Amino acid sequence: MQETYCTSAIVLKRQAFRENDSWVVLYSESKGRLELVARGTRKFSSKMSAHLEPFNLSRIMVVRGRALDYIGSVSSENCFISIKSDFSKITVAGQAIKQFLGMVKPDEKDESLFNLLKRFLSLLNELEYDSSTAYKMQILYYSFIFKLLGLLGYGPELIHCVSCRKKVGPTGNSFCGSLGGIICPSCQKTIKYDNIIDISENGIKILRLMAGNPIDDSIRIKAGTALLSEIRGIVGSFNETISCY
Repeated sequence: MQETYCTSAIVLKRQAFRENDSWVVLYSESKGRLELVARGTRKFSSKMSAHLEPFNLSRIMVVRGRALDYIGSVSSENCFISIKSDFSKITVAGQAIKQFLGMVKPDEKDESLFNLLKRFLSLLNELEYDSSTAYKMQILYYSFIFKLLGLLGYGPELIHCVSCRKKVGPTGNSFCGSLGGIICPSCQKTIKYDNIIDISENGIKILRLMAGNPIDDSIRIKAGTALLSEIRGIVGSFNETISCY
């Protein structure tokens, strides 16, 4: 008898495989990243296909195969319909999934990663449209990336200067992705890196909130255009630096 197991999983990617099958990449609650064959899902008559769309949270039964494991059965737990019916939300979710795929390797099994991705998609799905929705989607995305980096062991130093190790004051600081955190005004004079970015007092507060608080709190962050641009630059620069390793 073939070995099987069941788990909840989020569909990250799906592509054609063989004549009638699909190759599906998921991140599961109990097994981490999975790459599985979904048999017959390219046929119009397939009952599994709709449950294996990207972004879906589904309950899957996995069957151990001789060469490749495959999906024996699947049922949707949450299709995140609001995301799929909104181009802006699809774009943000797609960017987050792309980053997740690039950073999380098959051997990294962590329920915290599953919960972070699940909660991010839930919050994005639940966002209702008003004058602040576009802003909330951006800050939610930056918070997701920042927390993802932290869970993977790349959390930046936000309390002490990465050079002299002294506790940083509120003003005159900068952020260096290559060094992994904040640089105090005194040490800036001796450090030569291209990716050093000025960081304001409020910028430090927001990054600390993103790192230490639940992702739910991110959509309550209030930041003007200039501060949001600052956060975008810092998170983007840090993410780019880590991605090069």
